[in-house]
Amino acid sequence: VALLLRVGNKQSLISSPPHEAHEAAELCGRLPLLLYMAGAMIEQYEGPNWASWIVCTLSTSNNEKLRTQQHIHMCESGSSSVSSIEQRVIGTSLRSVTERDS
Repeated sequence: VALLLRVGNKQSLISSPPHEAHEAAELCGRLPLLLYMAGAMIEQYEGPNWASWIVCTLSTSNNEKLRTQQHIHMCESGSSSVSSIEQRVIGTSLRSVTERDS
């Protein structure tokens, strides 16, 4: 959780992280590379509700039909500068974590 928040430029929340940060870490399988990538997405996100946005984005990345740019925009209340390559890598990695845990 600390890595996610540190990379996401939310260091002030490390001592008392929001429950969404814990949920996002679980969705990443607590894998450092995925936490780093999710943190980078948080840092680039320009909307006000980053915590709910990242959980929505990560949780729907497991569902192939919802892993589109259009759905990412539905999760956010503003615009995002997250690149499509980041979305594809995270989606693929999350599928790997899900398959591993099944």
